[in-house]
Parts: sequence; structure tokens; C-alpha cells
Amino acid sequence: TLSNCEMSPLRLEMVRRLLAELPKRPQLEQLMILSTLGSLGQAGEVESTLLPLLTSSEDPVLTVAAEALGRVKSVSAIQPILESIRQKRGDAEMMVEALEAIGTPEAIHALLQLLNTEDDKLRVTVIEAIGKTQGNVGLTELVGQLTQQEVRMQQDVDSVKWADFEANYPDFIALLEAIHQKRFGGLDKFTEPPIADLLASEKDYEKFIALRVLADGKPYNRVIVASIEGKRDLFPQLEPLCSNPSPLMRVFALQ
Repeated sequence: TLSNCEMSPLRLEMVRRLLAELPKRPQLEQLMILSTLGSLGQAGEVESTLLPLLTSSEDPVLTVAAEALGRVKSVSAIQPILESIRQKRGDAEMMVEALEAIGTPEAIHALLQLLNTEDDKLRVTVIEAIGKTQGNVGLTELVGQLTQQEVRMQQDVDSVKWADFEANYPDFIALLEAIHQKRFGGLDKFTEPPIADLLASEKDYEKFIALRVLADGKPYNRVIVASIEGKRDLFPQLEPLCSNPSPLMRVFALQ
């Protein structure tokens, strides 16, 4: 099995043989070899062969090579992958995931350069990828994007499609979830005290995160409300938000 190969003293020899066979094989086998190299290889072992594929190959070899370099966390692949995305070569969403897999500050900064793409679907993928990376790099930019969207909605409030908000504004929801992951580590680590603290926060994005957790109904609002009952009443904190100057905040609070 692949896990046995990873532990084998012959691992390096397997990698060398796969690299030697790569140019000799038909495309389908090349894709299988590339995928295996991403699991077995290390950056220093495969970069000299795989990096040139990012500029000389077309899809699907280009995309699978980028995935493999992402899995081995090749810092040298960051700029070529970014350029391929900009040039619309290969599967952009899968290459964004390769940058996410590399996960270094340099890779996150490359992702940040794609935040203003005109491709709505790709922008959501980029936001989600930044949210999954470790550390606080990118958090400020995500909060800035969220604030810009909130301001635009306030300026043109009558055109906002409130009835089906999540479907119509997936990038806003993606930003909230990404900020949540970067700031608090995701819903699975969300405990009672942050809810009350975030509702009292001076930062709008922290209020939005708390309100969305409570409104979603999954997986924690029942547990949080039940644990607060008799100890801490959230309504005094929620009621002022229902008359907040921000229409978006009012809608989230009412939900």
C-alpha cells in the first residue's frame, strides 16, 4: 500500500524510478505517476522534474503537477502556480487548493492576490482556502473584504436580496466562515464564553460570527443557549443589535 511505501527504505528509489518513467509514459499513466509522487516524494526530490511542467504542460498534466507540488509543500511552485491561475491555464480551483496545501505565508500572500478576481466561484474558493490555512496571515485582508461588502450593502440597501441572502451572497458567507476559522479555529472549538464576548465586541465581524452561530441552528446554538439558560441571558445583548445602524447587522440579529 502507499502508506507502506512511504515507510519503506526503498522509498527514495521508488521516487527516482517514477521520475525516470514520467516522460516515457502516456498521459494517463503520467497523471498516476504525478499523483503518486505527490504522496511519496519530498520537495527537493521532485521539484527539478515537476516545476518545468507548470510552464511547459497543458491540462490535465499541469493541474495534477501543481497538486503534487502542493502536497510536497514546494515553496518554489508558488509563483508558477499563481501565474498559471492568472493566465487561466489549468483548473484554477484545484491550483488554489495546491497553494492552500503549501500553506506558507508566501502561499497565503499569493492567495490574497486573487481575492479581487472577477470569477465569483473562484473568489469563494480563494476565501475558503485562506480560511483553512494556519496562523493569522490573511486575517486582516479578509476582515477588510467583509467590511467593504457591508459598506456596499448599506449604500444600496434596497437592492439587497435579503430573503435568500446566503444563496445570493456566497462570498460574504465564505468570508465570515474563513474569518471564523482563522480567528477561532472553527465551530468545533466554539464554546459558550466567546458568544457573549463577541456580541459585546466593538468589531462588527465578531458580532456577525456570533450571530451566525446562534442563527444557524447547527451544531451549537441549542447547546449554547441551554448552557446559558439561568446563568446569562443573551436577549439584552441581542436587542440593541436589532436597531443597529447597519441593516446587515439588524437582519442577522433578528434571525
